[in-house]
Amino acid sequence: MSWFHNFSTRAKLFTGFGLVIVLLTIVIVAAISNITSMEEVRDEIFYHEFANSVDILTMNSRLEGIRVGVLTMIAAKDRAEKETQRSLIREANSEIESLFKTLYERNRHEPEISRHIEDLDRTYVDFKDTRDRRIVPLVYSGKGAQAMALATGVQSEKYARMSNLVNNLEDIMKQKALGHIKKSSQDAGRYITLFLALGTAAVAASLLVAIFLNRLIARPLKEISDAAARVSSGDLTVNIRS
Repeated sequence: MSWFHNFSTRAKLFTGFGLVIVLLTIVIVAAISNITSMEEVRDEIFYHEFANSVDILTMNSRLEGIRVGVLTMIAAKDRAEKETQRSLIREANSEIESLFKTLYERNRHEPEISRHIEDLDRTYVDFKDTRDRRIVPLVYSGKGAQAMALATGVQSEKYARMSNLVNNLEDIMKQKALGHIKKSSQDAGRYITLFLALGTAAVAASLLVAIFLNRLIARPLKEISDAAARVSSGDLTVNIRS
């Protein structure tokens, strides 16, 4: 380190405090990076898994509403009630189709979820086709018994299949959310350990720099001050180390 002794006092101070600033910068950058990573996991849970779960639950509710609406149409005696239920069914159908588009778009990079959504979509199209092409015409033509037989028979089987697919999707999304939560917890533990290690290293380095600067700057200055005091008192034998 003899080369360092040849530096001016200003250069020595700049180098020492510059090293401390660099270490503190590393700690800050590491902390920001870790926080950003945790925010990404949080966003993934909230804007993906949570949004998926809400959409699937909403779809399940609308499917149940359509099933009940069809049964109510069959049981209704006057045409006005039938039209009311038909209108509600159309609204639920539009919302379901919108939910399918949203789910497809959000999960385009999730092969397993996309596959289940496609199965659910195909089953729903078949369910819808049976309702609109067979059951509803029977209801309006006064053939309630035949409409009920379809609704509680083949249509009920399709509804059960859709319910199973919805439950499977809910389970998959729940597992993915739990996986992200577990990963976030593990990352938080690693980040805390890393941050403490970097912080400790920065503090230790700062102490070492302070001690080093004390030896290179403060101690020589004290020696010069003491020598000046001795010279001023008449002692001309003072020898200052270079």
